[in-house]
This record gives sequence, structure tokens and C-alpha cells, in this order.
Amino acid sequence: MATPLTDTALVTRRNVAVEIGVLHPPPVVNRYIPACVVGIAPPGSRPVGPRRPTCSIRVAAGPLAAGWIEHLRFTPGQDISLLPGLEGPYPSRIRDSVAMLLAAGVEFVDVVMASTPRDPLSPSWPSPRPPPGDPREWLAPWELGETTFLEISDTILGELNGSMILMPDAGGPIAVAPRPAGPMETRLAGLLSTIRAHAERWTERYQVALMDLPDATAEELLSLSERIGSADALICRFEGEPDRLAAHGWRSAAAAVAATTLLNLDDVAMSTIGFPVNIGAGRQIRAHRGERLGAKAPRRQGAQGLPVTRVVLHPRLDTATVAEEVSLRRPSGAWTLPALRTAKAIHYVVRQASEPFVFRPLQGMELYALVSALTLALEPFQVAGVLAGPGGEGGPEISGGIVRDSELPGFNIEITAQLRPWCHQVRMKVTLQQNQDPSVELAT
Repeated sequence: MATPLTDTALVTRRNVAVEIGVLHPPPVVNRYIPACVVGIAPPGSRPVGPRRPTCSIRVAAGPLAAGWIEHLRFTPGQDISLLPGLEGPYPSRIRDSVAMLLAAGVEFVDVVMASTPRDPLSPSWPSPRPPPGDPREWLAPWELGETTFLEISDTILGELNGSMILMPDAGGPIAVAPRPAGPMETRLAGLLSTIRAHAERWTERYQVALMDLPDATAEELLSLSERIGSADALICRFEGEPDRLAAHGWRSAAAAVAATTLLNLDDVAMSTIGFPVNIGAGRQIRAHRGERLGAKAPRRQGAQGLPVTRVVLHPRLDTATVAEEVSLRRPSGAWTLPALRTAKAIHYVVRQASEPFVFRPLQGMELYALVSALTLALEPFQVAGVLAGPGGEGGPEISGGIVRDSELPGFNIEITAQLRPWCHQVRMKVTLQQNQDPSVELAT
């Protein structure tokens, strides 16, 4: 009868071979995160992850003076009560935005949230200097353009390629009785600072940002758009009957736009206009008797042609419908959210298809293989009907050549195509040089 080998048997029996090796774990596939709510926790807040381990993906907590940042994921039915809300001196719409997305039927919602002190050299540093421990030493939820937040959030946000970035607090503090909303001039300056600080990062990471500015006038929106220039971002606002605005107007219209996009089966190419989405219950509004008997207040509707994405509230139900989707990318009014996301997706797959050729010999056969790889990468977009040749028919035109330079040899590829149904002419220039990351320039 066989018996288990003991340590002595292992030594004395010469016919036993023991081989010790390292078993490599299976590769971890990072799931694509279509949308992420990004914000700053009010001063004095603690991370949510240690108290809700099932929702935590990553918590990075440094010394107390350096703050913390965490990456969370919520699914329907999970407790979101620890997320920042409207209570306290620093009201935030993070919790309500997550609730709105989950109520709409989104499969999961990611949250990246930080708490960090402000830079003493920043112009926002309060004067005179507050005493140690004063909450004003820490960033408020709407100060998303500050340097310290950029530094602490850069690593996590840099991994979310292609995501929609929701910043529900970027438009400044909202009115929470008995406190009024912040001054519009200050809120516009803060939103401008946030967009300028993040714009280059959104471009590099193929991201689109969604923010809110519900009560700005047409003149203020046009002035803000001119000062921003071009950015891969949308400014959203609710419109509708006065009682519906009282119930929902304070909420993040950007979250409603994101929910509509995420619930679309074809979330790259499909328009979000005209699809009603459930946004859940808002504030309880008690109408006065005089209002019920008197003439109905006029419905608030913004002027057409503004650089703002309009979301119309249903007059009775807790639903909303996107009526106009306009991004801040130049030329103004030409780039809708689906067109912008599609262009970024194409840009991304072209870069991904080019990267394997960086370390290959720069020869004619490799150039032919690169063109073939790009053709295959773009084929799904052509089959879906959102990418065609420059004349609107056939496939994209791809041409290339070898740069015969003794110091910096490489490949130059040019892709000319048309984005449909928006009829945007796009031209991508792909430049590969030996042992260097590929460069992909998108021109429209």
C-alpha cells in the first residue's frame, strides 16, 4: 500500500524528482468603465471605502495633511448614504448623481473622490491665513481645477481611457435653504478654471467631461464658451415647468445625459436625443393654493443655439429627455456627444493598432502589415455605418510611406474618412518612429 512520502523518503529515494516553479496568475482584464462620477469630498470627510468594503476598488490615503483619494463602484441596491450630499456647509451632488444613474437602470456606477488641502501658493488660499485645522485650508467640492486635486487624481483618472467623466459639482455651490447659491461670477470663474485645467488630459485620455450650470444666462454661457475655446466637454442644464424645475432643477442634468448614453445599446454612435430616462424622485414640492387657482407660470426654455446641452423634464413624471446635445469642441455647435465619442473611439483603436509596430523593423512589409492592421481595426466602425470613405461611400482611405531618415526612420500613415451620420470629414496622421510611442493626430 502506498504511503505519502515523508521528508526522509524524499532524501533517500533517488527516483523521485521534485520540480519547484512559479505559477503565474491569470491576467487581470481591466473592465472598461464607460462613466465615472468625479468629485471632491467636503472638508473633514473620511474615505467611504473602509466603511463600505464591497464598494471599494482602491483607497490611497497618505499622511493626514496630504489627504486621500479613493475609487468606488456601486451597483443597484447598494447603500450610497455615505457619499457626499446636500447636508452641511459644503453641499455636493455626488450622492444624488449616483442615485440618478442607478435609478435609470445603469449596471454600475464608478466614483473617484478625493479630499486634499489646497496649495498655500494658490490664489484661492484664504486671506488672512486661517488658523490650523480650519476647513478653508481644504478644497471645497467645486474646486476641481486646483493643482492639488489634479496631482492626487491624475493616476486613477489616467487609467480611465474613453470614459465619460461626470463632475456634478464643477458648476459651483447650489442653493440649499437657507443658503443661496454662490455668486454667478465666482461660479463661472471656477468652471472655466476646471475646464482649462483638465482639457488637455481629457484629450490625451479620450475622455468626454459632463458638467452642469443650470441658471446661467445666454450672455454668460456665450462669454464662457468664447473664453474656454475648444474642449471635449459638455455643459448641461434642465428645462421644464417651474414646479418640475423646483423638484429637479437643482440636480445634475449631466447625470441624466450620461444615463441616456449608457442605456443606449449602441452607445458610441447612437444619438441621445428623444429617449426618456428615469431620473428618480426629486425634492417634494408643495404648491400654494393661489398657484393652483391662478394662472400657470410660464415654462422656462433656453434660447436655441447656445453651447449647452438641454435636458427637458416631463411635466408630470420623474423622467427627462435630452433635447439638444452640444459639446464645447470647435467648431461651436458642430460636435454632438455621440460624434465626439465616436471620433475618440476611432482615434483610440488606431493608436492601439499602431503600438505593436513600434519595435518592428521599419521595412516595406511591416508598412503593409500596419496598413492592414489599421484597416481591420476600423472595419467594425465601417460595418456599423459610422465610418465611410471621404466621399461618403466605401471604406476609409489609408495611405502610407517610409521615412528614410538615418537618424529618425519611421512610418507616416494618413487616414481620410467621413463620420456618419454627422458628415464630419476627419483626417488622422499616424507617425511611427523606431522605439517611440506612436503619434496620432486627429484633424477635422
